[in-house]
Amino acid sequence: MHIAFFLWCVKIKAVIFMAENKNIYSESISVKSYDSDMFKEMSIPAIMRYFQEIGGHQLATVGLPYEKMFADGAVFLLNCVDIHINRPIPLWQPLTIETWCYGVNGAIFTRNNRLKTADGEVMAEGSAGWFLVDPESHRIIRPKEYPPALGIPMAEIPLLSDGRVRIKRPEQGQKLCDRKVLFSDADYNRHLNNTKYAEIITDLCTDELEKKRIRDFRIVYAGEARVGDTVEIFRENDVFFGTRDGERCFEAEVGFEQR
Repeated sequence: MHIAFFLWCVKIKAVIFMAENKNIYSESISVKSYDSDMFKEMSIPAIMRYFQEIGGHQLATVGLPYEKMFADGAVFLLNCVDIHINRPIPLWQPLTIETWCYGVNGAIFTRNNRLKTADGEVMAEGSAGWFLVDPESHRIIRPKEYPPALGIPMAEIPLLSDGRVRIKRPEQGQKLCDRKVLFSDADYNRHLNNTKYAEIITDLCTDELEKKRIRDFRIVYAGEARVGDTVEIFRENDVFFGTRDGERCFEAEVGFEQR
């Protein structure tokens, strides 16, 4: 039994532990080759993937795995993300990733995340706003309508936002491309995965990123794009925005710094 348990722990390749605050959930990770960009730095899409995944891990530990919530008719849908990188995170860097629910503001649950080195330096941090919705109709569910969600542990440690990100959508912008949503873009909800937006935007900045790196990334998801849909993407200064069939799809704002 002891050997089998040890091998299982090695297989999942994650060391999980509780931080000083019992309501903060933590895991140990390292920057893999597929997490880095061509400058050997952890990419924005990779950071978003880890932030997205660890939230689900914490929910599972408090008895709210996705499967149970789906069966109950209530799942979390991401509304916005706000990420700040304090210092570029190098390839192979060992890290502690932390997550906690900061609070509930109306119908929005705020989840905060940090990436830290072994000596406690915060390399990157992020805040995200999530709605509870019906998985079939996507009707917003008020927290009091699903009491188990009110039992999620809270930690009153603020970061970048209270789960509400506001980006002023330009009246017009330069059209960059039409981007069709493909099979590899979709998640199990059959729509363009939240982290894929960051991949698309960074791809559109390839030449710019030769001389600059992304310091801040903020995005608001305004409408779902499903497999086969085409998203029209525009840019005005450092604001990117997209439409699908003439309707709002997303707005994103990128903050650059010189390499």
